[in-house]
Amino acid sequence: MRVIIAGAGQVGRRVAAKLDAAHDVVVIDTDADRIDGLGYELDVLTVLGDSSTIGTLQEAGIADADLLIASTDSDEINILTCETAKALSDATTVARVRSVKYIETWDRADDVFGVDLMVGTNLL
Repeated sequence: MRVIIAGAGQVGRRVAAKLDAAHDVVVIDTDADRIDGLGYELDVLTVLGDSSTIGTLQEAGIADADLLIASTDSDEINILTCETAKALSDATTVARVRSVKYIETWDRADDVFGVDLMVGTNLL
């Protein structure tokens, strides 16, 4: 399975570490130091850039992705990344959010935000 992870922070790194042995993993982040370090620590591909942009997602191989996990520090970037990914592919999308308002909106409306699964880290 091809998995794209947006965000190389604590959550993104953990997810990548759990998946890299059994899956093709690509990690996107805007921080060059994080990306460089992660590329040496794990068996993952890395892409430097903004995960919410078409060009960056295409560089990461979104057309062939089975799963996209948006786990940056920004709820809005995570949601926008999922929306953009849905416009470009059939990948299942997961967004990590902190704000309950996004979860409430997502829970009450079908196909909102282009997010298949929304995870509220503050609620876990």
